Amino acid sequence: MLGTTSSHPMEHNPGAEAGQSLHTTTEAAWSSYISELSDEAKLDSMKTAMSFIEAIKTASLYDEWSKLDQDTLYKLRNPPTTPVNINDNPSWRLGLDLYLSVSNVAQETYTSVRKAILRRYPDDEIPSYNEIKSYVAELSGVHSIEHDMCINSCLAYTGPYKDLQTCPECGECRFDPFSKKPRQQLHTIPLGPQLQAI
Repeated sequence: MLGTTSSHPMEHNPGAEAGQSLHTTTEAAWSSYISELSDEAKLDSMKTAMSFIEAIKTASLYDEWSKLDQDTLYKLRNPPTTPVNINDNPSWRLGLDLYLSVSNVAQETYTSVRKAILRRYPDDEIPSYNEIKSYVAELSGVHSIEHDMCINSCLAYTGPYKDLQTCPECGECRFDPFSKKPRQQLHTIPLGPQLQAI
């Protein structure tokens, strides 16, 4: 009705309260149902699928799979409130322009162009590729997260697979036997920092 105000839509609406209660009850029932299904699963593939469902259901910024460090979490929860000034240092500004211009090609392209510029202007302090990449991550707050993955791209070693040493699909080893390093890694960019950067 025109001219009337309400401080909260549920305050004078018993039906809304009932709907909210029903939603909470339904969510609890669904959660219980998923847990029961998980306990009753017999096939390994179904148990794995249920493990992923449980992990998604309880996912948070602080869980063991998010791999967000404390600095990234702080920046995500405390975004910049003033514009970033990238014009104080002309050499770094040049490095930034160069990095953005060659972002879709190999790192070697940035390094080659940087060397060519420094040959002509040796006094310039154009940052290396790794330095400018870190600078861009610092400015934007967007950092990639690395997960080990199967050399044949069968899966990423996360969730129920996080402790496996060999791929359950193809049997390939996760780590190089000599260097003990992951044979392949998957890089992902979390959505939260991307939205914040935009």
